[in-house]
Amino acid sequence: MKHKAWFRLIMRTSGLITMLIGAMMFADRAIDVTFDLFDHSDENAFSAYALRSFLYALTVTIAGAYLCFRGEWVIMHAFPSGPKCCPSCGYQVRGNETGICSECGAVLPPEFRVTNHE
Repeated sequence: MKHKAWFRLIMRTSGLITMLIGAMMFADRAIDVTFDLFDHSDENAFSAYALRSFLYALTVTIAGAYLCFRGEWVIMHAFPSGPKCCPSCGYQVRGNETGICSECGAVLPPEFRVTNHE
């Protein structure tokens, strides 16, 4: 695996872990906020801190989900692919005649294939 593939794997794994931690925090905060809303013993029970921590947990969950499922923008900016780089792994395929990346085995688009041997 090239660096781009490792980066994608690490980013998606960390996104999944972040999303799960955020979801647990979100559920915990949602339960606390719900109980605070229905607790009438103290009028100041529902605090701004509870709302901020609830929104923080929601933000962490959304950020983790983005990294896990839709993080291609981050990958493309971390490892920009040039015009003669494999779109899958970022390996330079200039002069490739087979149409298959020699690093990862991905099928290359037709414009990557060499038609003349100059």
